[in-house]
Amino acid sequence: MEAKFSRRQDIKIRGLPEWHSAMVFDPERPGLCLLNPTAWLVLELCENRTEQEIVSLYADLFGNRLGRAEAGKHVSAGLQTLAKWALLSLPQEQT
Repeated sequence: MEAKFSRRQDIKIRGLPEWHSAMVFDPERPGLCLLNPTAWLVLELCENRTEQEIVSLYADLFGNRLGRAEAGKHVSAGLQTLAKWALLSLPQEQT
């Protein structure tokens, strides 16, 4: 079974479109996290989906402007950023 990613339910996300970013409050850590547009989009797409499902949705949003291979790179980088900040319910934590 392929791992599925979800965002943590206890975090609070506030979009900052004027800054092309999102601010995330994590109640388990003091302070705020500022996400770039790629990480923000990937976080929003993490709804109990596999990495490949996220890549497909991400690529579809960009249409012909971004190929699937490039979309895969963006998603992979975004997931790494989100994991670094512990904003995901990581696959090994899911039952």
